[in-house]
Amino acid sequence: MYELAKDPTVQERLYEELCNVKLESDDFYDTVMNKLPYLNAVVSETLRKYPPVNRLERRAGVSGYKLGGVTLQKNQMVYVSQYAMQHDPELFPDPESFQPERFLPENKHLIVPYSYNPFGTGPRNFEF
Repeated sequence: MYELAKDPTVQERLYEELCNVKLESDDFYDTVMNKLPYLNAVVSETLRKYPPVNRLERRAGVSGYKLGGVTLQKNQMVYVSQYAMQHDPELFPDPESFQPERFLPENKHLIVPYSYNPFGTGPRNFEF
């Protein structure tokens, strides 16, 4: 809500998209997930800018694995800051600005794989 209040253009575009869709109870999920791309983009950009998970944790499965020039030992923990990754200007240009357009279907290919994962990755992860 804060980002929408700061940017009336984004707010108006989202409002127009919501006004132009007809929600019915039997296809509510399908409508929200597939027929409201700007709503999905606004939610995704909000999760990028304000990640709900502080960090991801991974454990090295084998000794001798190199990560960024550092050799890891088996069972060594690696912590990845979600905030730092999702605010890296190399991954998300102008990271402090709120730009839902980053997540529109026509721009999906510009997002580096695994640079956006607000809830982590794994078997139950879904694509934005």
